[in-house]
Formats: sequence, C-alpha cells, structure tokens
Amino acid sequence: MSFKLIAIRPLDDCNEKFLKNLIPNQIYKFYNDYEFYIEENKVINAIKEDITKIKYNSSVPEELYYQGDDEYKTKINISAIVGKNGSGKSALVELLVVSIVKMSLEIDKYFIDPSNLYYHSNEERLKELIANYENSLIEDLNFINVEIYFIHKALSIYRTSNEIPKIRRIQLKGSEISILDYEKEFNTNIYSLQSNKSINVNILKGTKDLSGGRLCLSQKELDFFRDFFYSMIINYSHYGYNTLEIGEWLKGVFHKNDGYQLPVVMNPLREEGNININREKELASSRFLVNILQEKGLRDISEGKTVTYISIELDLKKFKWDPIKKLDKQIFESVKDKENIINYIFKQFNIAKKNNKKNGLYPYVRDYLIRKLIRMTHYSVYSEFESCFKYSRGTYFISDKSKIYDYIDSISEDFSHNTDKFRQALFFLQYLYLDNKDIFEKNKNKKLIKIDDLHDAISSSWISSRKDLPAVLHFQNDKFTVRQSLPSIFKINYFFDDEYSENNFNNFSSGEKQKIFSIHSVIYHLRNLKSVQEIHNIGNNKNKELIYYKNVNIIFDEIELYAHPDYQRKFLNDLLFALNSIYQRYDNLNILFITHSPFILSDIPKQNVLFLEIDEESKKSKPQNFKRMNTFGANITDLLADSFFINDGLIGNFAKEKIEETITWLNSILELKEIVKKLELDNKDKLNNIKIRTVKNKINKHLKKETHLKSKSFKRHLELIEIIDEPFLRKKLEEMYSEATFEFFHKEMLERQIAQMQKQLEEL
Repeated sequence: MSFKLIAIRPLDDCNEKFLKNLIPNQIYKFYNDYEFYIEENKVINAIKEDITKIKYNSSVPEELYYQGDDEYKTKINISAIVGKNGSGKSALVELLVVSIVKMSLEIDKYFIDPSNLYYHSNEERLKELIANYENSLIEDLNFINVEIYFIHKALSIYRTSNEIPKIRRIQLKGSEISILDYEKEFNTNIYSLQSNKSINVNILKGTKDLSGGRLCLSQKELDFFRDFFYSMIINYSHYGYNTLEIGEWLKGVFHKNDGYQLPVVMNPLREEGNININREKELASSRFLVNILQEKGLRDISEGKTVTYISIELDLKKFKWDPIKKLDKQIFESVKDKENIINYIFKQFNIAKKNNKKNGLYPYVRDYLIRKLIRMTHYSVYSEFESCFKYSRGTYFISDKSKIYDYIDSISEDFSHNTDKFRQALFFLQYLYLDNKDIFEKNKNKKLIKIDDLHDAISSSWISSRKDLPAVLHFQNDKFTVRQSLPSIFKINYFFDDEYSENNFNNFSSGEKQKIFSIHSVIYHLRNLKSVQEIHNIGNNKNKELIYYKNVNIIFDEIELYAHPDYQRKFLNDLLFALNSIYQRYDNLNILFITHSPFILSDIPKQNVLFLEIDEESKKSKPQNFKRMNTFGANITDLLADSFFINDGLIGNFAKEKIEETITWLNSILELKEIVKKLELDNKDKLNNIKIRTVKNKINKHLKKETHLKSKSFKRHLELIEIIDEPFLRKKLEEMYSEATFEFFHKEMLERQIAQMQKQLEEL
C-alpha cells in the first residue's frame, strides 16, 4: 500500500461555516475498498463512536496508476468526488483545507507569518491588514472538529517500525489534536488494520526557541509532518475560495514563500476572490519555460510535437523606442539619472554590477526596469511613492529623487509576487546572457535558439549568482526558478524543428494551452517540493531542519472548466505522462478530482469514487453506493445516461421543450382526427356532416395558424423535426407528422420528399 487520502469525517459541533450540508460523524470515503468498523460492526451511516478497525479488500490493481520502474517508481493513487452542484463536494475540500491550517497553526503559529502576506508602504495600514488577518484566525478557525484518514509508509512517530504500512487518523477537536495509527494484522486474509494507542500531539512538542519569531519544530513534530502530506488544490472557478466569504485566514493558503513548509497551498492566487488572469498567464508561461528547460522529458508537449528550438523576440509594444538615441521616449531622457537609479538598485540588492553596456539589449532592460519602477507605484502597496514621478505630455519625469531611493529600499525587502517581474529583469540585466544576435525578427532573421543552449546560458548565470550570495533564508535549490527566467520584455515561442514554421506552440488553441499550463503548474510545484533539503544551512555555522514531504495530495477542483470534452478525455493520461517524464521523480502522490466530467470518470474505477447526493428528507450530503455500471473504461454516453448524472435524459432543456411543443401540437391534431373518424363511422344517415365539417375546419385552421415568425405551424414543426439528431425520436415524430397532416398537405409533402431525394442524388 502507498499513500492515499482515504476519508474525511466531520465530527459533532463542527463549525457550521465549514460543515455546511455535510453530516456530522459521517465517514466520506474516497476509496471504497476500505471498510470502517466499530468492533465487528461495519459502519455505513453516521455514528459517534470511535472507529476500531479498518479492513481493506482490494479490488483495484495496486499499481494501476504507478509511473516508472523499480527505484525510480512514482507511486500514484487516484480518486474522485462526483455529485451535482450543492451536493457537498467543495465543502469537503474546504473542510480539509481549514483542518490542515488549524492543525499546523496549533502545532506552531509561525507556519504562517502575517508579515509575509501583506506589504504596504504605509505602516499603519500594514498593521491594520495584519490585525484583520489575526482576528480571522480567532473568529473563523474555531470548532474545527474533524478526522482525517490517510495511509502512509513513512517513519512512524512511534519510532518502533519503519516500513510497516499504516492508516493514520488525525483527529482535530478545537485546539486538541490526537493521532491514532491502525496497523496491519498479518494473520488475517483480508488486509485488516487494528487501532493502536491514541497519542495526543502535545507530547510531540520539544524544547523550542520562540525568540526568533519564525517556524521552529521539534524533532517529533518534524517526524509528524514528514509522515503527513502536502496538499495542493487547483481551482479556476470564479466563485470559489473568496476571503470575503470564507475569511481572511485563507490568504495564508494562497502564498507560497515559506519554502513549502505549511502543508497546503491553493492555486491560482486570488485577491478577495479575484484571479488576475494576465498575471496567471505570465506565471504559467514562465513555469512552462522553466520546466521544459530543465526537464528534457517534458519537451514532448503534444502527440508528435517535441520542443527543440525557441524564438525570443523583443516585445516592442512595451516601449516607445527611439532607435537613434536608444531609449524609451515614455520616460525621462537623462541617461545619467537612469544609470544612478540602476546603480542604486544593484547596490541595494547586493549585486555586483558588470560592464555590459555594449550589449545591444542593455538599454532595453535598463529602461524596462525604470518603467517597471514607475508602474509599481500604482500598486496599492507602493501608492505612497507615486509622487516620485510625474507625467507630462506623454513622458514620465523624476519629481522626488530622494524618495526614489526609499522606494527601492522597500522593493528590495519585498519577496512577494509584486516584485517577480522586477527581479527577473534585474537578474537578466546583471548577466545579459543573450545579445542582439540571439533575438528573433520575423521579417529579417527568424532566429531560433536550441533550447539546450538557452538552458545552459541561464543555468551558468544562476550558478555564478550563488557564489556571491549569503546563505538562503528558506531552502536550497541548485536550479534556477521563475525569478531567473526570461523577463517579460521578450515574447517567446516554441518550435519542433530547427526552422521557422507556422506549426508552433503559439498557434495551439487556447484550450490546449490551458491544459498544458495546468499540468505544468503542478509539475513546477512538485519539482520545487522535491528540492527542499531536510538539513539547511542558515548561516553562522547553524543548521535548520525543514519538512520534506514524501506524500503529496493534489486536488483538481473542477479542472474541466473551460476545457473541450476531448481535452477532458485526455487530461489524466497527459498528466501521468508528464509525471513520468520528470527526471527527479516524486515519491508518493494522491490525486483527487472534484468533477462533473464523465470523461475524467471513465479513467477512474467506481471503487475510487465518492458519489454524493442530497438526501431528500434531511437535505444533507450523503454518500451513495453506486451499484450500477463501473466507471473505469465506461462509454461516455452510458455514463451520462445514468440517472445519477442526469435525471431527465440527455437532451438539453430548451430542445426538450421545443420537441414537447411539437408533440403536443401533433397530438391535438390526431385527437381531432380521431373525433372525425368516430363521427364518420356513425354517419349512416349523414346527420353528422355539419359536425364533421366543423371539426375538419378546426383541424385546417390549427394546421395553418400564423405564428409570430409569420410561418405556418405545420412548416415550423416540420422544420424542427428535421433538425433532431436522435434517429429513433426523429423517425417517430416524422410518422406522427405524416399521419396528422397527410390528407391536408399531400401535395406539399410529396414536393418536399422530391426535393430531399434530389439533394441526396446531387451529393452522390
């Protein structure tokens, strides 16, 4: 057995804000091969007692999703939650996230440092933001009562066994955290795990030095978290995970500048629920570039398409460039003032400036950095520095030189995403590892660079930069990151051959790019997680132990959003291919899909799917036993047709209403014709002639009734019947139509049939 997130169980008196429509004491299982018992009684519905035994009766191949071979194997398990909107899917994820945050902060409050979450040049406003965050921790993170069950094979906190697989239950009740391990009984045929002694997490605490105001874990706490798992949640929904609704505490889950120590992160970054889509696009592009530069296996980005060359083009739209003076006309012309600012930036960032002014790209990067300084004053965190510059007649000028230096000081202390682009450009300006000869110009040279050559240029610059740096504050990484990647003054494209071609990455559809970027965002974070060193030097001959998570839980929350069905169908396979392509493999992965997509479910056996429905009486979220078809390898149409997914058939409601209108119209005519038939049968003395004529006139009027479209009813309904795709339904309606209208529109019907047959002849 390898790492799996098996189940979540909300407990009595759990905070209603996170409990929502979940049932207290109900076990929500993500893997149905695990059965929970109290003594010898199997647990299905909500019950208060502690679980004493867990049985595992395997019906799914153990290594179904594993990637790699032997010691290079990545052990992957995949499950899913499926249910209609409001069935409790997102509630389970939110409960997991808040539980992990609460547990982590109870063990060490410095897992999240509020001063790293906010940056504002106004000190009073900064204090206000931090106070708001700390109040949220107190007000929102109370009464988090929950149990989390997961299987692991890591070092045990008991230190009695090393490689014995065990299911761990972490129970959180307010501020109390307890651990219970269920270990295997080897004398049973079915994989049965019995509960061990429960341990309160407080005994893990050792002597701590809290004077430093930073994360400091005892050895047993480190062991506890290394046995635990790191969770990465990906959700692009516009209406999810809003701090204004869930609480300001959530802000600490979006930021990832702690060296991957807090065991949960959410992507993409949101500010009060809003995703900066342009920033996300740039981040995704940068991560994609770093991934394929450093991992050759990831260069196979689509079937038959392997990135081998790259084009780097100056984005001249970012400048108002004067080619004679070699400067951006949007900012002041004084080269001396520009150089003074650049020199101060290098000094403040503790960077030795090199004499690279002869490089043709130098003036572009220099002016971009200064332009970036100006733009960043419009960020709310730097708004007090707006007075550094003034704008007049299309050009920015310096208005307060002394304040500019205070502004640069502030930027040098800001390691948030606010300064990523600035630091990218600064790194490039320091080393200028490209020159004019490397730049692509479509109408001139169409220059392409080998992707390995670009990797070597950035990597050698990165290695040089580390020689002069003091010990890194968080974690060591021997490979460059997004902050050392190409700055945004360049437009990048990827090619599959050594010559320019329209068959390139930029010409991929937006949906295909979204799929590739989504996968590469996960890969990027996994590679960073893998790089965390357990023993880290923090200077002055001191070492600090960090958490290296061997278990990673990845949650794709409605990843099918905005994706074409064919990309949904391919997503899991493409993700596994990418994971298998990484040279530096991860140890244990659990992947959980929160989905409505039958395309994704057809890659997952029903034993690994939690089916949720709303109980009609209690209106609560209840797991359902899906006894019908298996989902793995199931036909997509059959999955959709199952009443669990769609109760009212597979036809859209609008089409359904239109078809029902036509059926009602046809039935009304057929009913009138039936009346005529009866009158004619009982008309030996011809006394019913007037009645028959009256009904026939009614039928004729009904058929030829004018509509708002100024077309006769019979024509409108016939045209609708002819565009129905489902063959049996269309044929049946055609028969009804013929029966209803034949004697009234015999000529029109024959003419229409002749026209249709003529069209078929022409198509042969």
